[in-house]
Amino acid sequence: MLKFYVYAYLRSVTSSTGIAGSPYYIGKGSGNRAIKQHTNIKTPDNRRDIVYIECNLTNVGALAIERRLIRWYGRVDNNTGILRNLTDGGEGAIGKKTSEHTKNLLRQHFTGRPRKKSTYIKTEIWHNTNWAFEKTENMKKHQSKISTGSGNGNAKLNELDVINIRKLIHSESKSNIELAILYNVSTQTISHIRNYRSWKHI
Repeated sequence: MLKFYVYAYLRSVTSSTGIAGSPYYIGKGSGNRAIKQHTNIKTPDNRRDIVYIECNLTNVGALAIERRLIRWYGRVDNNTGILRNLTDGGEGAIGKKTSEHTKNLLRQHFTGRPRKKSTYIKTEIWHNTNWAFEKTENMKKHQSKISTGSGNGNAKLNELDVINIRKLIHSESKSNIELAILYNVSTQTISHIRNYRSWKHI
């Protein structure tokens, strides 16, 4: 069912981890998930700082977008970016039941803490803000790593495929057309592999 969405919490002020208007949390949910109290993340006080990135998604589609955005912006806890997410996303489960032990831990954690009333505005666009932020060298290395080779979401081949293609090129003198048909890619892709214009890290 197309009942899921991907949402973001935005910073209201500039901090050491990101500028005002940049996301500090990316999540996936349905119903009123975006406005409910989270265990480890503070829900924004201002309703304009809760935004819906994409709606009417399947569970699998929402998890995929959540994972891609977390990888793109990176996480504060592992020095790869600006998000307060504690995982790489994509591991959510529908109807997950919390054990009594976990419930007791949560009760202890939140006992005595004031509960605030969350509000939100339903919108499917990001605020018109400057999303640019200065990335550290660790962030740049992380982004480069996940975008290289099979880590690139658009890659049709993996590292083993490329190694085998280059072996066929050198040992059996296979043509670009033969290899393109064999691996179901374009001749241009094979040409780039042959001439080391792509997959240079292998």
